[in-house]
Amino acid sequence: MARQNYCPVDGMDGDLNVFIKPLNELRAKQGVFYVTGNHETYLGTNEALRILNQTHIRILNNKMIILDGLQIIGLAYPEDNITGKIVNESALLDSLNFDRTKPSILMYHAPANMDQAGRSGISLQLSGHAHKGQIWPFEFFTWLVYGQYSYGLHVIGDFSIYTAGGVGTWGPPMRTTGQPEIPVLRLNGG
Repeated sequence: MARQNYCPVDGMDGDLNVFIKPLNELRAKQGVFYVTGNHETYLGTNEALRILNQTHIRILNNKMIILDGLQIIGLAYPEDNITGKIVNESALLDSLNFDRTKPSILMYHAPANMDQAGRSGISLQLSGHAHKGQIWPFEFFTWLVYGQYSYGLHVIGDFSIYTAGGVGTWGPPMRTTGQPEIPVLRLNGG
């Protein structure tokens, strides 16, 4: 049986070379950005990054860029931790010269570490990972690990997190919970 290929926005499985052309077709005014998640580890993070380096997509693993005064920070997914929790996110942010007084978006695959992100001064965290459960009863399990943050927009003081359900699948190519989605967020200056 031929191997299936999936590009569920939060990761890649299968022969990664087939993704170069479609990924190069993604366009955004300020650029397309990427951070690794747990799916990349299944085939090898280095192989996934090799493919992505053949596209115009900017990889922000443990990097920060500034666009029009907005700090966009990407944190790499820890390959040895299935929940995606980082031990000391604050120190990692400090190493990137993150300015707590300026608006920021944190791209991090898992909806984890919100307490550290909020205390560090992150304005908005964008995550995925939980697939909005994808197949019953996994929605229950993702809720046990990530609670209310396993899907949707949540505001905690000056910090917000949006966890997307994603467009693809993990395991069987089906969904019984949550429709595929590509969220579009409009940011307004404060």
